[in-house]
Amino acid sequence: MRVNEVRSNQEGAGGTIQVFTSEQVSATDLASYIKINPSVKFNAELTENGLQIHSDQFDAEKSYQLNLHKGLHGKIGGTLQEDYFNNITFGELEPAIRSGSPEIIRSRKGNINYYGMQEGISANGTVKESDNFIRVRKRFFNRYGTPVSGKSFKQNELLIVQISVQKSFSGDAESLVVTDLLPAGFEMENPRTKEIPGMEWIKDDYKPTALDVRDDRINLFVNLNNPRPTYYHAVRAVSPGVFKMGPVSADGMYNGEYHSYNGGGLIRITE
Repeated sequence: MRVNEVRSNQEGAGGTIQVFTSEQVSATDLASYIKINPSVKFNAELTENGLQIHSDQFDAEKSYQLNLHKGLHGKIGGTLQEDYFNNITFGELEPAIRSGSPEIIRSRKGNINYYGMQEGISANGTVKESDNFIRVRKRFFNRYGTPVSGKSFKQNELLIVQISVQKSFSGDAESLVVTDLLPAGFEMENPRTKEIPGMEWIKDDYKPTALDVRDDRINLFVNLNNPRPTYYHAVRAVSPGVFKMGPVSADGMYNGEYHSYNGGGLIRITE
C-alpha cells in the first residue's frame, strides 16, 4: 500500500488533513499509526479513499510534519512498507512554474502536489515483466485455432490474439484497462472475432465493458469478476521486417497497485 496524495484544508480555527491511499485502510487503532510534529490533539477516521485527520489546534501560521508509521494495513492485503513523511501547512499557496527545464517554485509556504508519467517502448525491445495482484498473458493462434509458437510470422498471415487475465485474490478487481500494443508490422484486422468466418473454435471469448481500438493498440476496459476471462482480437502481419512489439499490460485505473506487464520484444515478418 502507498500514499498517493495528501491535502490540507483550513476550517475556521482548525484544519483537516486528507490522506489518499492506493487501497482502503484497515486499522482498529488508527491513531497509533499517526504522529504529528509539533504535537497536537487530533481525531482520525477512515474514509473510502484513505483516512482523514482533524484538529482544532492546527495553526495556519505554522507548518507540521505528518508521519504515518509503517505497518499500516489495507483491506486487500497491502501494507505501508516504510514510514511516510510529509510537511503540512494550512496557509495560502502561490505556485509559479517556469518554462524550459522542469522547475516548480514556491513563493509561499504550502504543499505542491505534482504528477508525472512517462510511456513508451525501450529502444532494444526489452521489457521489465511484473505481476502485482493481477496477471495478464498473450498468445497467438492461426485462424484454425492452432497455437503459433515463436515470434516469426508470414506476410499477410491472419493471427488471432488471445489475452487472458487472472487475479491473485478472491475479491473482484474493478476498472482495469488491458492494452495490447501492436508492432509496426501488424495491422488490426478485427477487434471482434465473432464477425470473422471460421471462428467457431473460440468458446471462451468474454465481452469487455468497453473497447478502444487505435492504429497501434487495442484497449479493453474490464471488471475482473471471473477467475480467468479471455479476450480475442484479430491482427494481420502486413509488412516484412523486424519490429519491436510492446508488452501486453493490465493496469488498475484507480488503483496503481493492480498491474501486470508481460511479453514484448522483437518479432520478424517474412515474405
